[in-house]
Amino acid sequence: MLKIKNLSKSFGHKKALESISFDLQKGRITGFLGPNGAGKTTTIKILLGLIKKDEGTVEINGKEIENLEELKFIIKIGSLMEFPSFYSHLTAKENLEILSLLDGYKIDEKRLDTLLTLVGLEKEKDKRVETFSFGMKQKLALANALLNEPELLILDEPFNGLDPKAMNDLNQLLKEFAANNGTVFISSHILSEVENLCDRLVIINHGQIILERELEFLKGSNLKEIYLKLTSNEKS
Repeated sequence: MLKIKNLSKSFGHKKALESISFDLQKGRITGFLGPNGAGKTTTIKILLGLIKKDEGTVEINGKEIENLEELKFIIKIGSLMEFPSFYSHLTAKENLEILSLLDGYKIDEKRLDTLLTLVGLEKEKDKRVETFSFGMKQKLALANALLNEPELLILDEPFNGLDPKAMNDLNQLLKEFAANNGTVFISSHILSEVENLCDRLVIINHGQIILERELEFLKGSNLKEIYLKLTSNEKS
């Protein structure tokens, strides 16, 4: 569905990404792993048009576009960043209504209720967000990511703040999304959830891709051990 080629980004003299390449496949869930500072959030922000790339191209369904900032105008993308923020004085439902208007359309009442039920906030839909825990805000952020019926979900640390039941519910939701031909790109430090959820892995360290493989390669091995082995070597 989406192929990234030679994506690079520097901040001053520091190279955050060094010519990385990988692809996302339709109907698959790809886990994006790496230590803090490895380049995960930079990659995600570039894909979402929040910061500009220095170099690189992307192909969507085989068609190359030069400007990655145009990506969100070509395919429907839903996203969740690590620390979501909302209008705290408004309710969960009111926040989603406003966010849909900011995206240029008015969402109907039935879909709002369906989304809030889907993420487990049906009982809190009319409560102000200022009363929400971090985990509840994560659920609301997920509902926001699903607002525009996306083809691609890009999720940065979506398991943060969730209890075990909410994690399981999110797993099931994402598996169903992928089964309906959706594409999921998910960054997380919770390796057990990645191992349980994902079809493919992309591991980044020091701004470079060090692994891109199907999860089947584990074949009974421990993801944590493999991950630590691959990311423990310091860049010379």
